[in-house]
Amino acid sequence: MPVTFAAHWSYDHLTDAPSTYVICERDGILPPEWQQRFAQRLHAQRIVHIDAGHQAMNTQPELLAELLMTEAESQ
Repeated sequence: MPVTFAAHWSYDHLTDAPSTYVICERDGILPPEWQQRFAQRLHAQRIVHIDAGHQAMNTQPELLAELLMTEAESQ
């Protein structure tokens, strides 16, 4: 049975949605350069950086919560 892989995912429907992408600077799994690509692909209106590992909610939970609350208040 042939396997088909989708190579193009369109996220154009997200262009008008207010969004913030959080880049984890110390991510050992997904380098910040790739996170930046994902943010652009998802049409993130703002990109913020956090000094955290791959799972910011485990490595820097207080800092992440503060950042998300600040972002939510600015929307």
